[in-house]
Amino acid sequence: MGGAAGHREPVLAGAAWPRPAPALVDPEAEDHFARVQGLVSAVRNIRAEYGVAPGRTVRAVAQPVSLDAVEAFNAEQRTIERLAKIERLELGDPRPASVPTRC
Repeated sequence: MGGAAGHREPVLAGAAWPRPAPALVDPEAEDHFARVQGLVSAVRNIRAEYGVAPGRTVRAVAQPVSLDAVEAFNAEQRTIERLAKIERLELGDPRPASVPTRC
């Protein structure tokens, strides 16, 4: 690592871990990501339980738990379809708050 005699350039491995910047935290984006991640995981688990071939696409109907979930799923529908190998994702109306949910 070049530099003047006796002077060493900093290396990535020796750099301090970055400190989080609170101004960059977006709770809504994190919530949307968690909902999308949960739906993709649920579809993948169901595919595995039923022995669906990895390359085969399926149709899926999801019952969102809230309007926030509907918004997240609509915003990332193509991503969900690609990651979960869904041919077509259909969304039902959000469930009432009294019904147990997963996503």
